[in-house]
Amino acid sequence: MNETEITTRLHLPAVTTFQAVQSSEIITGAVLWRSDVEPKLEQNAEGVYILTLHNQGAYGSFEVPYIAHHILHADDDLVAILVAFHGTQGVYGRKTDRKASKGQFWRFFQKNDDGIWNRVNWKQLNDETRTLILVDYQASDLSWAKAPGKLSTDYRTPRRAKTKTIAYKLVQVRDGRYFSVFQPEEEYILGKLKTQQAKSRHRGGYYSYSSQERLLELFHESRLFPYRCYRQPMELALLECEVGGRIIEYHNGKWASTYLRPLAVLSTFLCVPTV
Repeated sequence: MNETEITTRLHLPAVTTFQAVQSSEIITGAVLWRSDVEPKLEQNAEGVYILTLHNQGAYGSFEVPYIAHHILHADDDLVAILVAFHGTQGVYGRKTDRKASKGQFWRFFQKNDDGIWNRVNWKQLNDETRTLILVDYQASDLSWAKAPGKLSTDYRTPRRAKTKTIAYKLVQVRDGRYFSVFQPEEEYILGKLKTQQAKSRHRGGYYSYSSQERLLELFHESRLFPYRCYRQPMELALLECEVGGRIIEYHNGKWASTYLRPLAVLSTFLCVPTV
């Protein structure tokens, strides 16, 4: 993509104080860090802001490092870019321990009231701006891409809930009883209240999810439990729970609550390890 194509895609006029250009430099190296693949924003001597993008290689090919800068949103005051990359060392898959460095992350560039462009983070954007980005993200064909973040209202979970809240939890079924998958001796009894002070950084509390869909999505992607928990067949039960007290929300939608009471079994199913 050349400079003209990028400018057109950004819906910017031909004469502008902001330009996006494609770097001609080929980045090499078996292992990549975020700093290696960042979009670079600089101001030149004429006062024009230059955003330098990288696009090279092909995903899954290890001849050169793969770097893709996907422009998901662009207008006169805001540019949102999804960066995807992987290095050239090793291959993907379970048959080898060698893994290519890989990842994806978002970068946001915004013009302030004084006409100055800066890189900003998601929390510095207001919900109106966040909505613009989320709409374009949802309309994109990048099904593999992680969402850039949430709206402010989605972060508002009760830190000290005065009323009880419904949440969901997956547990292992053994002899008709319900146990933690992660801590096999931790039992959950329907109707019985469990109490452990919720603390940040996974230092305490009972874990659950406010959304069944999110809980099952993480399970089917083998991201709900440590990998070792998926290596043996087991029967699982989806529990509806009542949670309260202090509730801490983690980035993946998981809650840690001081109080948790299992209420009912919504469904059971078998988990069979894949080869």
